Amino acid sequence: MKLDLHVHIRRHYRLADIRRAVKAAGLDGIAITNFHNVTFAQYLRERIDDFLIIVGQEVESSAGHILAINIEEKIPDDLEPGETIRRIHAQGGAAILAHPYLGWNSILPHGRAQQLPFDAVEAFNYRAGPMLYPNFLAKIGLRNLPWPKVANTDSKELATIGLCYNEVSVKPAPLYTAKTTEEMIPAVLRCVRQGQIRRREERQRPNWNWFGANVSHFLFPQNYYRCFYCGDKIVFKICRRRYACVKCGRREARNMRCVRGHYVCSICRTKIAFETPEFLAYREQLERSSHVE
Repeated sequence: MKLDLHVHIRRHYRLADIRRAVKAAGLDGIAITNFHNVTFAQYLRERIDDFLIIVGQEVESSAGHILAINIEEKIPDDLEPGETIRRIHAQGGAAILAHPYLGWNSILPHGRAQQLPFDAVEAFNYRAGPMLYPNFLAKIGLRNLPWPKVANTDSKELATIGLCYNEVSVKPAPLYTAKTTEEMIPAVLRCVRQGQIRRREERQRPNWNWFGANVSHFLFPQNYYRCFYCGDKIVFKICRRRYACVKCGRREARNMRCVRGHYVCSICRTKIAFETPEFLAYREQLERSSHVE
């Protein structure tokens, strides 16, 4: 099986487009690892049986990001890495150290971090590729560490899903029903934990398209984002500051907030986007407006 174990799926992607992207990449399955949420991955798993969908989450631990693979309940953010991993394992999931050398939102896999019971580490992250140093440092720094190593895309766009992936010795199924999925995932996780993986890495060199797509979101947020509280424009601040969420009071260090001074934290934004009754109505309308699948 060919698997991409670090994929973000945006709420406006249609089912037909997701199917098409995964099939075009030649993958047999993906792990959907959105932040702060597992319900959208569960929603998609119930509606797509063309390939294996593993429910996951990219967890923001107090020290950096950890991938929770094969969980059914959301893992709280801001916990110590050891507690985060314990909760992932309590659900029967696998804990993968994400982009260890990215420089921010990352846990450096050295010192005391080497004692953490990760099931695997991301030795290659396609999205970090154009920055050159994260994957280069991972190739050197992870050489003598005992964790199994995986290659994932960290895709946030359908076009990049599967540009790198992992091969495991599990036979693909013709159809991924609930029963088939339940039977196959333990075998997949066993291969990951035992390091029975063949990584396929696709190098991506610095290019203006990548630079523009990533940097423009920060320089011109008003073109991409609206305030979740009042709907007004978002403005960019050069220096990061700690803002209190107007909904829950949680404080986060960010460099964007709306022109009226409102700030909605990442957890509340995700809840608004994925966990409200309006979301299901939004998805139904989206699918009705799409072409026949």
